[in-house]
Amino acid sequence: MTYSALTIKNHLNHHYIELGVVVMFLAWFNFLLQMMRFKHVGIFVVMFLHVFATVGKCLVVFSVVFIAFALSFHVLFRAPSYSDTITSSSSSLNQSIIDYCFPIIHDNDFNNNKTNLSISLELKPFQYLSLSLFKTLMMMLGEYEHTATIIEPYIGNHSFQLHYPLITFFFYTTFIFLVPIILMNLLIGLAVGDIENVRRSAVQHLISQQVYWLADLEPKLTGIFRSKLYKSNWMKKTKVNKTTGFLDKSGFETTYEENLIQKYLKEAVKKITSIDKETKLQTTRMAAIIEKLEIRSKEFNIDEGVYPRGVSGLDRIMEMDYAIH
Repeated sequence: MTYSALTIKNHLNHHYIELGVVVMFLAWFNFLLQMMRFKHVGIFVVMFLHVFATVGKCLVVFSVVFIAFALSFHVLFRAPSYSDTITSSSSSLNQSIIDYCFPIIHDNDFNNNKTNLSISLELKPFQYLSLSLFKTLMMMLGEYEHTATIIEPYIGNHSFQLHYPLITFFFYTTFIFLVPIILMNLLIGLAVGDIENVRRSAVQHLISQQVYWLADLEPKLTGIFRSKLYKSNWMKKTKVNKTTGFLDKSGFETTYEENLIQKYLKEAVKKITSIDKETKLQTTRMAAIIEKLEIRSKEFNIDEGVYPRGVSGLDRIMEMDYAIH
């Protein structure tokens, strides 16, 4: 949109295009952040930001190793310029060293007064410090190009040969084991290793972020609109079930309290029924035990005025005489 507006107004400029690209990227990234407001999508945005922060912290620490290899490759693969070579030669530099390092270049290019050395495209980024950092970053992601970088300058008929082949092979092999294998797998493990913990923390962060948004939005609402939404008290209405049949015709409606009482009564009836069944079961068991042990019981009808064994004031006494045989 920014590019279209600048084109229409005929104000197209190099710096304007750069600014438009930055604004366009920030706009879409801001759109990604605004997606956190949605419940089902926001959790993934929070997880992405959490993993991005974790990887960023690790890269700050491991960038020391990355810079160390970039500077080493810049020195090992860098070819001296024509002016540096002439200056070094005039300062009594051993000519055999130049012949050994750059045999073809010295015979052809230097004698023909060429200032640009014939270097392969894969080795040209290492001639500059900034491009050496970028080239090392690409190598970290898997673009080694070892044939054009190491093999051809060492054994091929190449205009540029390795200055120090042994230490170059050592640093190149060490880089392959440390950075692409160990460092990259470590970053992946830190990013997705504790994904379940990241998911739980993302849910909590999303809830806190929604609370923050609501707290920030509330003062911005107008008084009229807020008064329509805000209520100082709440009225809870219970669901009323109407009975069917003749009760419905008479207008009878059961209230919440009556339904609750009926519920409690049903539960009490169930408990009483259960107790009654248990009592009958115990009575049956006691009768079976008495029959098994042959326990006899005697019942006496006592007239008034007769008080056997000091018993008085009773119309009827049942005396149990247990005789276990």
